[in-house]
Amino acid sequence: MKNKYTANRFTRALERKISSFLDGKIQNNSKILLACSGGPDSTTLLLIMAQIWPTNKITVAYFDHRLRSKKKTNLEYKFLKDICEHYDIKIIRGHSNKKSKIVSEDALRNARYKWLARSCQDLKIQNIMTGHNQNDQAETVLFRLIRGTSLDGVKAMQVKTSLDSVFINQKKQTKLFLFRPLLNTSREVINSYLNSMNISALYDSTNDNNKYIRNYIRNEVIPTLQKINPKVIDAVSRFATIVNVDNNTLSMYANKHYRKIVVEKKHSVEIDKQAISRLPPSLINRVILDCCQYLEIKINNDHINHIVGFLEKNRAYYSLPNAEARTTKKLITIKRLIK
Repeated sequence: MKNKYTANRFTRALERKISSFLDGKIQNNSKILLACSGGPDSTTLLLIMAQIWPTNKITVAYFDHRLRSKKKTNLEYKFLKDICEHYDIKIIRGHSNKKSKIVSEDALRNARYKWLARSCQDLKIQNIMTGHNQNDQAETVLFRLIRGTSLDGVKAMQVKTSLDSVFINQKKQTKLFLFRPLLNTSREVINSYLNSMNISALYDSTNDNNKYIRNYIRNEVIPTLQKINPKVIDAVSRFATIVNVDNNTLSMYANKHYRKIVVEKKHSVEIDKQAISRLPPSLINRVILDCCQYLEIKINNDHINHIVGFLEKNRAYYSLPNAEARTTKKLITIKRLIK
């Protein structure tokens, strides 16, 4: 079929960049579930993947949060379906189970990823791709700093990561991977790519609603920061990359100590108090966090600080989300409660 989309040196250059990015990170010709909204970012990723990946290995996934009219969402779906039909790519559609006027950003994200994970498991696909870009990365870093976070949070989104197990049906396939090939590509470059292809992606009007914190950061905070530094997107994204490198190093050292001073049991862990107390504070926190990750317990900095306080106590008890922590003279025990 003749390609109705215009290609040139610029588009080919970006396609080569993404192809190079994926080289070694994902097995050639693997099946991919590509999350698309019809916006500029995911549309660009769809067009790029259609050029560099076997189209019979791509499934496009469109999710409707049911926050807008059917007319608008049907228009988005048709826009994507036309592209998919041109390239002979399969497309599926999902929607939120509940329609609500007041929905948190976390709830929207969780609903989307649960559906994507379920679709992957049903279709026997292991890899999910999203169109998150460099601007999204900067917005995420600022968002997390404002809410309060650790180094692990500041490193923000990763180009490749395992999908959080909370989204996955453990009775089926338990390992799914999330790829963000455009994470080091700016929104400006993405828009230039679409212009070069003579394509006008659709615009989601909910992006203008500043009641959502991310939208406020995008529409108000970043433009203000750009008055101080026009390249603030690059600066914040670079900061996230640096933090990621340092964070990985600290995590590696913490893991070495973890194996020496933590005894893993079926539903609990025992930490050698004398051994962990000799570690620097940063590594102590990470060992405790690793313990909770092993037990699949969600904790925050306050929880960690309480457990760290056990180092100075011979007998204490602390309640955690679906878990408990106790201490004796020699051990700190964290136990997951089974319902």
